[in-house]
Amino acid sequence: MTYKKSFFISLILSGFLFLSGCNSYDKLLKSNDVTLKYRAAIDYFDKGNYAQAVPLLEDVYKFYIGTAQAETVSYDLAYSYYKVGEYTLAAFQFKTFADGYPLSKYTEDANYYFAYCLYLDSPGKELDQASTKSAINAFQLFIDKYPQSKRVDECNKSIDALTTKLEQKEINNALLYYKIEQYKAAVWAMRNALEDYPATQEKEHLSFLIVKSSYLYALNSVEEKKVDRFTSALEYYSDFKEKFPISSYNDELNGIVKDCNRNIQQLTKK
Repeated sequence: MTYKKSFFISLILSGFLFLSGCNSYDKLLKSNDVTLKYRAAIDYFDKGNYAQAVPLLEDVYKFYIGTAQAETVSYDLAYSYYKVGEYTLAAFQFKTFADGYPLSKYTEDANYYFAYCLYLDSPGKELDQASTKSAINAFQLFIDKYPQSKRVDECNKSIDALTTKLEQKEINNALLYYKIEQYKAAVWAMRNALEDYPATQEKEHLSFLIVKSSYLYALNSVEEKKVDRFTSALEYYSDFKEKFPISSYNDELNGIVKDCNRNIQQLTKK
């Protein structure tokens, strides 16, 4: 038998076996035999074939509620969702399991994976961060509930990563106000960011922009409000100078201070 002919026959047989396997799985999905489906689901799960296990576990889940197998089915379904990347479904299922089986040997794992799935489902910093905050809360609850767990350090690292994302989101929003020349809003947003994240590495930069935004806001104000607003800019400068006596922004700030004082003197003479 030639090599080409042998290869062609092998290819046909492989295709036949693949189609036969697909047909068998399709028949299994359509079957009304709950026990058969459950056994097949466990077999797929044990072999790490989670994509095949998920549809079967979903089908049998409702039939095992209230039975001795319900705990295993519930946890395996949650874990299978996690392994195939369905993090929203996995988080929901892990939370359902943890609430339904508080004394299970899997409950600690379920509580951790609930938080971790929320973490994995957390969006980029440019999007809404509701799930990020939920993940932080879930990790903190896990730490509070299982302070001796080997996963505590991992949870703290995840909290730090999520907090950094929230910090950057808030700072970016504040910087956007400055970029679009909404200086009053920029001052408010930057002050809030510093209050929420006092240890941020952007502290000096934000403090500088508060002074500059306040100054630019005063420049663009109506005459009768300029004195008060230039005075506010000088107060922000004093706060900056106290915190950062040596700064790369000093030259620009000195110019701002000089112009604020000049404007105040001219306006108070009128």
